[in-house]
Amino acid sequence: MQRTFAWRQKEIAEGMSVEDTLKKYPFLKTPSGLLEEVGRIHSTASISFTDGFNPIVPKVLALAQGKSPLDKQYLEAREEALTEDLPGMDFRAALILLPIIFKESVDHHIMMGEREPNTPYPIVQVTQEDWKSTFGGRSSCSLKIDRVKRCIAKINEKGDRPLPTTATRVINLLF
Repeated sequence: MQRTFAWRQKEIAEGMSVEDTLKKYPFLKTPSGLLEEVGRIHSTASISFTDGFNPIVPKVLALAQGKSPLDKQYLEAREEALTEDLPGMDFRAALILLPIIFKESVDHHIMMGEREPNTPYPIVQVTQEDWKSTFGGRSSCSLKIDRVKRCIAKINEKGDRPLPTTATRVINLLF
């Protein structure tokens, strides 16, 4: 699998859909196969997503505060949580509230419930129907791309286009 890794990455970068990728490489459907592949993707990275996102969690939460009804639901759920659950809860809340900082609707990125998404774009699907369970970590979620459920996905844009100015400003605020 290591020897064919570069070829798989090339095919994906050239636009192979998730559905076609999973048909051609069925081992990616298995938890161990997917984990190994993610390990190959990130083997050169010196820090994990969690390690990189954790330092900005408080800033994301502060920037999102008061800008959405979800913020109020998160704070209510946080008051009822155990102290040892707070770091995980804050991390999940920061991920959920991140689109708000970019002045986007959370509904465009996260879908509640088990129904099929009505968008062709990647969307996080949370199994529960309420935000309180989601913030508390009592809900499982997956990423759906091309109507195929995935645990982890790498999404790239073609070309070396610069980030939009609003995205750059928010990144500067976070760091």
